[in-house]
Amino acid sequence: TFYNTKNMEERTDIIPEEIANKLLESIELLNPLHQKMYKIFIDTGLRLKEVVYLEADCLEPSGYENTRLLKYIPYKILRLRRKKHLEDYQRMLIPEYLAEEIETQIDISKDLREKYNITFIFINQQKGCKAYITQVRGFVSAVNKIIKKNNITDIDGELWNFQSRQIRKTLVVTMIENGATTQEIA
Repeated sequence: TFYNTKNMEERTDIIPEEIANKLLESIELLNPLHQKMYKIFIDTGLRLKEVVYLEADCLEPSGYENTRLLKYIPYKILRLRRKKHLEDYQRMLIPEYLAEEIETQIDISKDLREKYNITFIFINQQKGCKAYITQVRGFVSAVNKIIKKNNITDIDGELWNFQSRQIRKTLVVTMIENGATTQEIA
């Protein structure tokens, strides 16, 4: 039985290579928090919510050179994992340079996390306000502002409309095109 098929009727576009390259060239226009999120997002294929809710203890040694394990909660399948009596956390290998970016964010967010007793590393605070977890909508909006500012268009000359699902799909297509096995993609 296939559930949720209504939500699968609309096709998610992959990000064309030229648009992905232009986005990477423009990443410094994002605020530092969104820059880190984008790097994690593009390098791992995690869902945006999984990146936003990374916790301070998300990095673990891997046993392999120049890699570490990233521990995250796969929220979309969390109920199914619990039903199968699996732990909430899933792990993936990530390159050391990405682990170092995440460590930087862990350090930057330490005081706010302690002050508000929050474990999530992508938190922010504006003057005179309480700390808040970075919003998915805010991230997507920030990327789309960069697209508009830099006039990043598709082959038809239309401004690209970034959606968080596109990166995950783009990563999988790239893996397939480069000969990845089904196990590697999973």
